[in-house]
Amino acid sequence: MKVGIFEYVAGGGIKEVMSGNMLCEGYSMLKSAIEDFQSAGYEVTTLLDSRLTKLKEHTKAEKIEIVSAQDNISNVLHKMLKTVDLSLIIAPETGGTLSNLVQIARSNTISLNSTPESIDLVSNKAKLAEILSRKGFPIPKTYCLKNGDGIEEIERVFKNFSTPLIVKPLDGAGCAKVFLVNEISQLIKAQNLITKDKPKERVIIQEFVKGIPVSVSLILNGVNAFPISLNLQKISLNTPPESSCYYGGITPFRHHDEFKALNLAKSAVEQFNGLRGYIGVDMVMTSQGPLILEINPRLTVSYIGLKRISKVNLAKSIVKASSGETLPTSFKIQGVSAFSKIPFDTLKTIRANVDVICPQIQIEGSDMNYIFFALEGEEEFEIQKILMDLMIPHHNT
Repeated sequence: MKVGIFEYVAGGGIKEVMSGNMLCEGYSMLKSAIEDFQSAGYEVTTLLDSRLTKLKEHTKAEKIEIVSAQDNISNVLHKMLKTVDLSLIIAPETGGTLSNLVQIARSNTISLNSTPESIDLVSNKAKLAEILSRKGFPIPKTYCLKNGDGIEEIERVFKNFSTPLIVKPLDGAGCAKVFLVNEISQLIKAQNLITKDKPKERVIIQEFVKGIPVSVSLILNGVNAFPISLNLQKISLNTPPESSCYYGGITPFRHHDEFKALNLAKSAVEQFNGLRGYIGVDMVMTSQGPLILEINPRLTVSYIGLKRISKVNLAKSIVKASSGETLPTSFKIQGVSAFSKIPFDTLKTIRANVDVICPQIQIEGSDMNYIFFALEGEEEFEIQKILMDLMIPHHNT
């Protein structure tokens, strides 16, 4: 069978200056998914931005369509999907991008994504917090600023929270425009940065909870979920104007509350019908137990590490679950994998067991000085030592 895999950033979805941060993660997920589906016996077709033509050989899909700046991405995607049986869309939820592209995919193929309705629901951080809180799930204290809220309302809300706070867009993805705030002036600055290009963008305020940032990866069939791993996240939380940054992670992450986190994530995602395939849940492991932050209704970066150490083919599991067949009953892994994004000039050496998934590539006007790599070892302490040797910053804020 043929599968079309489309990743929004690398696939030509962004016509303006391309963010090296987003491209590094997006292309790495695309390449990993292509390899995984090829290993499962599928013929893969994908799209590649014309600015990334040098990566065509590196990408290694059976069929690659180049997308120019003049192309309408919806039309090109529609045309590509007419030639395949299955589709996997990897895109940010922001502004309905993911759900809109999945709708196109569903009209042409068997989609391996969640339904557009479930994507929009869990991507709305205010609605998600309201539903989870009402059903008794542990979440941070959350408030959504309304359009037009003035300084008096912002000051009132600020006084009702303990500092520091986390401020982020209503439907943002990753750490883009996520800020750590300690003062009212920083909150106002964060709000202005979030709404600068989108005046109607709503802003979420959440209490900052001390703990270890993690994610749970799950496979779903639209109703039920099977949690496959707990993953450590490497995150730097920054105050405005500098946006926070996600660097990568380590999987699996062993913690005394690991099974509690896996079961909590499973129970949370099963509250939303229509979530299918691979899903990620962001959490914090606190001294009182795991706390849910967000649900990511799509392939997440942790997939890059998981596919390397999994003893079962994740692509096959995604297809079976998304097609309404059986969920996995077990998930066997061998070793530990780290996956990280770093500036090219900080890399001291390329070791034999380090796989550079997204190489350095020069793009006019872009800050693309990152590479994305993955590696694996037998134990987490071994991985940590390699990261130190490679001069990888390890943030666990």
